[in-house]
Amino acid sequence: MALLDLPNELLLPIAKELHPSDLRALVLTNRRLANLLMSDLHKSAVTNKKCALAALFWAAAVGREAMVRLVLEKGPKIVIDDICTYDFANPHSTTGTSKKLNVMFEGPSKCSDDVVKQVLKKGVFLVVTEGRRTWTCLHWAFENKQKALFRLLLDRGASTEVLVNASQQTILHMAAREGDEVSAKLLLRERCRTDTHAQLLQFGTLQSQRADIGRLDLLGYTPLHLAAEAGKVKLVELLLDNGARIDSQIHDTALHLAAKHEQEAVVALLLKRGADPNLKDACGMTPLHLVVLYRFKAVAEMLLLNGADITTRDRHGATVLHVAAENGDEALTKLLLREGSHVNIDVKNHSGNTPLHLAAKYGHEAVVAILLKEGADIQNKNRDGKTAVYLASLWSNKSVEEFLWNNGA
Repeated sequence: MALLDLPNELLLPIAKELHPSDLRALVLTNRRLANLLMSDLHKSAVTNKKCALAALFWAAAVGREAMVRLVLEKGPKIVIDDICTYDFANPHSTTGTSKKLNVMFEGPSKCSDDVVKQVLKKGVFLVVTEGRRTWTCLHWAFENKQKALFRLLLDRGASTEVLVNASQQTILHMAAREGDEVSAKLLLRERCRTDTHAQLLQFGTLQSQRADIGRLDLLGYTPLHLAAEAGKVKLVELLLDNGARIDSQIHDTALHLAAKHEQEAVVALLLKRGADPNLKDACGMTPLHLVVLYRFKAVAEMLLLNGADITTRDRHGATVLHVAAENGDEALTKLLLREGSHVNIDVKNHSGNTPLHLAAKYGHEAVVAILLKEGADIQNKNRDGKTAVYLASLWSNKSVEEFLWNNGA
């Protein structure tokens, strides 16, 4: 028997077992079902906090007074603040130019006309507090995967630039990190000013008509940095297509983050789009330093093919050959030495140590053998006048010490 042919006595028990989203979908299929089941849909909106907040934000955005009143009067405990007087940088501050709209209901409560009017008036600027977390309604819709509500709030003028989490990130940062391409596209699109323009001016919160693609979070990362770090190739491409600065950095570039997290596809895309492989991070390390440190040979080859300079030094004066030798990485040592004329095998860091000194010190006999075969000077001394064999002896690397003595130390 078809669903719509079932008697009401059977439909109602079925509806009571449905998830609110499934119940809503069922209501939308048929007018008779809508009339029959609407009360159950309203019940879910006031008994389930997630449904209650979604219903409240939707109703406030489209001006449905009856639904706002229903949720506030019958719904679970909800705390709302007016975004215009909320200081996100200092959440405990009581300063503000106007009285904060603060609504708190727990169970059935009498809701004044003034409160309903304030909620409707300030619709997309509402802030919800859940425990210790404070979100704008737009953040809440994003976090709870309420795509239709998210789109509606953006269309109505919700701010995309409010910073609410500990890392001081915008919603675009969050979308980039999670690889949410749909939300990112909505945030980056040019939005026409609607009838909320006057409202925006009134509350002094007129925002850009699209998310700020270059906004930095607390660590100095843009959305591009987070997408690159997470390996979200499509998001990286989308952000670049919308004007993200590929080499933007406070500490790291997007290429640094993609490289040290072995995001090969993102590294390839960034290099193809013109990322500079020789920019340094806060420690003076290039992306090549990082991939050699973490032993990512495939990424190292990619960087070398795209112009990475193996002679660049970090803040300790170390080249990538120093890093490979200290790590005892035979494959990467051979790869770097294949660069031939570009390699100074006896290059010294700020302590005067050559790659041979470091390989000997840390007991990497195979790397010591590779370096000697390629012409490393076994008699080279560091700033303290110590040779590689002395360091091998000092650090009790007997096999390396013997190998060096047997090879002319």
